[in-house]
Amino acid sequence: MAAYEACGNESAIHITTGKGLSSAFDSACSMQKSIGASYIEVFNSRSAAGPNRYLVQLASLLVSEKFSLGKIIEHMQRCLMECQSYVIPVDFRFLQHSGRLTPFAAKIGGFLQIKPVMAQSEDRERIEKFSINRTWIGAINSIIDDLVKNRVSARHRIYIAHAINPEIAKIAQDQIVNRIPNADIEILKLAPSMIVHGGSGCLVIQYILKDEMAS
Repeated sequence: MAAYEACGNESAIHITTGKGLSSAFDSACSMQKSIGASYIEVFNSRSAAGPNRYLVQLASLLVSEKFSLGKIIEHMQRCLMECQSYVIPVDFRFLQHSGRLTPFAAKIGGFLQIKPVMAQSEDRERIEKFSINRTWIGAINSIIDDLVKNRVSARHRIYIAHAINPEIAKIAQDQIVNRIPNADIEILKLAPSMIVHGGSGCLVIQYILKDEMAS
């Protein structure tokens, strides 16, 4: 509320974590309505972490270039036309607590030491099972197979975000570079609010289409 009021009726964009992935979008819309902040455009990023970072940086650049609010939104929407996130959790108790696994499945998964991959659903509002693997390499390669299938290239920004697991992040980077020439990759550390869903050590791989203004 303080941030909205600080705008002083000047047009602004609030880029939130994707609707369905977090309550951030719905909360922001409620706040906007409750204080009559029609000058605030609440933007559903349909994602989190890396792509959100990209959108914020892009919006900031376009503001500096004197783009209108409507044009900035057009550019961000275009980027989101080719965007996806994959998560490799490492602690099944976290998936259980978040309601994504039953207690029985969590125990079996931990016992078998499998490496599941979760990905955003088609509507981008949920995280669902993407693949089941026995090793980190297998899980990472299943993601890269999908990147190649979706024609991810140097036209995209690829994010590798890890939860205190730089060794696996580096392996993922090397594997991607081997399969996607000139891949544009940025490695990030995950925020605690995301680590609680996949456990310490989890890995997130994401991509988003780059804008011509920020390439």
